[in-house]
Amino acid sequence: MSTAFYPTQLGFGIPRATEAAAHAARCYIQHLQPVYGVLKLDFSNAFNSLFRDVMLQTVHDRLPELYRFVYLCYSKSSHLRFGDIILTSDEGAQQGDPLGPVLYCMATLQLTHLVASETNMWYLDDGTIGGHVDNLCNDFLASKCAGEQVGLQLNEAKCEIVTDDMAVCHRIRDIAPAVKHISCGKAVLLGAPVGDASSVDDVLNEKLTNFRYLSHNLPQLNSHDALFLLRHCFSTSVRQTL
Repeated sequence: MSTAFYPTQLGFGIPRATEAAAHAARCYIQHLQPVYGVLKLDFSNAFNSLFRDVMLQTVHDRLPELYRFVYLCYSKSSHLRFGDIILTSDEGAQQGDPLGPVLYCMATLQLTHLVASETNMWYLDDGTIGGHVDNLCNDFLASKCAGEQVGLQLNEAKCEIVTDDMAVCHRIRDIAPAVKHISCGKAVLLGAPVGDASSVDDVLNEKLTNFRYLSHNLPQLNSHDALFLLRHCFSTSVRQTL
């Protein structure tokens, strides 16, 4: 199934996808020309907002052998418990569902194929498109429209335009005023620094600050919980810390 997503959607079944995306983005940004930029798109609460009828229809058309199982899981409202309160979930893939990524990728595949810019990479709901500012503006509007058709809303405040050409930034902000401007040297993609050496320092310093804060509070937990968090949640080797 991953062959249907490659090369635009890297969020399912593509080995070392985030590493490849980071290297590609770094190379592209280092050679960015005037009137060109990299636009990072972000959708609000994407997995929980996806229309389930779109999701089911896409599975029916593209992966019919899985349709009956997905229909059993998602054809009716899901019940979520919050203490004594029961909440009904009518849209999106369930949190923690192993099928969630492939269902999302399938339902949004057409959206990723609409992009006309020369660089077009998606990791689930995080889109990265790069090219001439005219194409970036058109792709932003096309992605916004296509996203709304499947239940997704672009979060302009979390979208970013990476460029050192302020004319590009102004053009993007004409259609999306809340988009953040990031200089090429400070660019970060999927948590990986893809700008210059200062972006590496910024990312590492932020992670170090967060780790110091978390490790300072670990003694407040019992030993087992603290060890579990240290091993599985802090991206560190327990052997090196003991």
